[in-house]
Amino acid sequence: MVAPNVKAETMRLMDRRTALEAEMNAIIAALSAPGGPGITGGLVDAEGFPRADIDIPAVIAQRRKLGELRNDHRDITNKIEKNLEALHSTKLTRNEQSTPRSSGKFNSVLTLNCDDGECASEVKDLGQLYLLRRL
Repeated sequence: MVAPNVKAETMRLMDRRTALEAEMNAIIAALSAPGGPGITGGLVDAEGFPRADIDIPAVIAQRRKLGELRNDHRDITNKIEKNLEALHSTKLTRNEQSTPRSSGKFNSVLTLNCDDGECASEVKDLGQLYLLRRL
């Protein structure tokens, strides 16, 4: 059974993704502070000279780090999606194996009575398959 290992890995990845999001939010807040250059703002003034009011190497480093974190976040999110798909397919396969198969005949009937837009339903559950008919 692969599910416990995949589930534990998925939980670990989700914790890591949460930590990445917190770190990205801190960098975004620092770059977007009043007087800051923002995430994509210019680092030079109107005349083409480096802005004197910001630490350009620090801003470049923060932007680079933010890009790396975004890439890591995307990769981790993709791994989480694949793990969830594996977990659910394993669960689905297990449920299909434990559910008895019908002989191909209709095993139950769902009857809907609709009068003036209001519907009442009656379900006669005799198996997995439902036959719908309008009265």
